[in-house]
Amino acid sequence: YRIAHFACNAAMRSADGRDDPTILTRLIPEALGVKQPEAIINLPLNAATVKTVIQTFFKAAEMGDGKALEITWKLTREVLAIVREFSTALFAPDEHFTLVLDGSVFRAQYQPLMRMIELALRQRYHVNIIIPQWGPVVGALFYALENGGIQMTDEISQRIIQTYRHCLHT
Repeated sequence: YRIAHFACNAAMRSADGRDDPTILTRLIPEALGVKQPEAIINLPLNAATVKTVIQTFFKAAEMGDGKALEITWKLTREVLAIVREFSTALFAPDEHFTLVLDGSVFRAQYQPLMRMIELALRQRYHVNIIIPQWGPVVGALFYALENGGIQMTDEISQRIIQTYRHCLHT
């Protein structure tokens, strides 16, 4: 929701002249089927609207829109701040570690967000970045089964993933 808020705010501020020009002023209303950026305020705030705005926002960033790239850098800096806090508490300065980036935005692997995050992290840390294909619940289930003494075979893993996929689409 926060990314959608940043994108809509930028579109509306650009439309009324309070901020720099951005292609978001045209792309977001088009994607949402409204004529003016101001009409975005009256739309229902639901998952479908948020998803459309986020997809449109990253499309603008890929096109090189300055405001979209500025917001993308802001998001990247938030990830860097989180990593800095945890890495200094958990790892030695030159220690290699694995970072798991999970969530719908990371799983969608929107560019240039993922490039910015990867480049910024690799400038300061020895990090392996993993973006899980499945939600955390799948990993938690694997962990629980293994701790319960059940040997995880490929067949069991695939069955769990198939069930997970089925549950997502019903």
